Amino acid sequence: MSGSRRWVWVCVLAGALSLPVAGAAGAVGAGRDPGRAGETIGPDFRVSGKSGTGGETSAAVAANATAGGFLVVWMDGRDPDQGLRVFGRRVAADGSVVGRDFAISGHAPADHTFGVPRGVDVAYSPSADAYLVVWNDLRRYDTRGVDLYGRMVSGDGVPLGRAFRISGPGATYPVHESEPAVAYNPNTDEFLVVWQDGRGKENVYGRRVSADGAVVGPEIAVGVATDHYETMPAVAYASTTNEFLVVFEDDRNYSSRLWDIYGQRVSAQGALVGSGFRISQYAGLSREVEPSVAFDPSTNQFLVVWTDGRNWTPRYWDIYGRWVWAPSGTPLASDFRISDDGEEGAGFGTAVGWSPVTERLLVVWRDARENLTRASDIYGRRVAPGGAPLGGAFRISGLAAVEMEGDPDLAWDEATDGFLMVRSDYRDEAERGSDIYGRLVTG
Repeated sequence: MSGSRRWVWVCVLAGALSLPVAGAAGAVGAGRDPGRAGETIGPDFRVSGKSGTGGETSAAVAANATAGGFLVVWMDGRDPDQGLRVFGRRVAADGSVVGRDFAISGHAPADHTFGVPRGVDVAYSPSADAYLVVWNDLRRYDTRGVDLYGRMVSGDGVPLGRAFRISGPGATYPVHESEPAVAYNPNTDEFLVVWQDGRGKENVYGRRVSADGAVVGPEIAVGVATDHYETMPAVAYASTTNEFLVVFEDDRNYSSRLWDIYGQRVSAQGALVGSGFRISQYAGLSREVEPSVAFDPSTNQFLVVWTDGRNWTPRYWDIYGRWVWAPSGTPLASDFRISDDGEEGAGFGTAVGWSPVTERLLVVWRDARENLTRASDIYGRRVAPGGAPLGGAFRISGLAAVEMEGDPDLAWDEATDGFLMVRSDYRDEAERGSDIYGRLVTG
């Protein structure tokens, strides 16, 4: 997406969801908690460490399927002379932080990262007992613009080897690569990394990375159009078909529909399977943006969710979803609203995960229904396998989170059948900027 279009969209959203005066929320909102009993486990807790005072944002999380627990990663501005860097910290399955937070993207001033809405992501390989962390990096900005870099991190939280470039030789200045997403394929022991790439207009590229941290094959042109934009990709792996589904924003029908959500299947070997297809269904002028996707093997379907503006009056943004049949990439039935009827201002930013124990999916998003007392919170709602939402939406961010929370992500832990939801949190903005917080949610 062009910078001007992204800026206009954010400004419209900010105007619709005007934030309260700093400090006014605490006394009013601290005593209310509409979250349903039994949905969350324990209080929310800070993940980023004591030394982080420069603003921590863009949190992402992956579960350790071997030993349990999680690795949380984020963009961190604690060292102004080094710009933003990627930091990480381990979290145990019971929600206790493990050890100190640590730098992943390097210590040299040249290793600046590039802070955009989603600048970092992470996935885990059980065979290697290691995570692949990917991020936007501008160490070669003058000659290459912003590149996509990665680094392996061991299961016990030790960065391995050196950071390596994932975006290929064709991505050179003034082209920028950003908004990375990554998924793991256990059959090939490889990751698929996808990103938004500026070498055309804004398009979607991808590349495979082995579990030992080596790029595999050339870049993959997932969505490369010359006449429209394809932006903000997300990716999930289907174990039943040994394929990935990449989803993204698309404005090919901008004059009649504005932005839609599209999908493209990608084989385990990095080949496109079939053509791209539209997932969001609304026929009128509306913005469907910022998609997320998870795979449910119990139904052999992907659930694709996104932020949706079709009901701008009276509710501003909603969260919608649609099921996609994995073997053929066919969208099923109709798209459906996940955010509930009582909301005004379900916010931008979604994440979705699946529990193989309960076979339910959990969708989380930034929500401004209590804007006057709490700024924005993180809410969640269950979705039945292959079906519709279960119960009502519930708040995940806790009683003390009375300032803005955003950028949610989540991962599921097998040992506890619980999700860890992480997000940026501004409760200590005057002293620390934003922090990374987390909270456990039942599966």
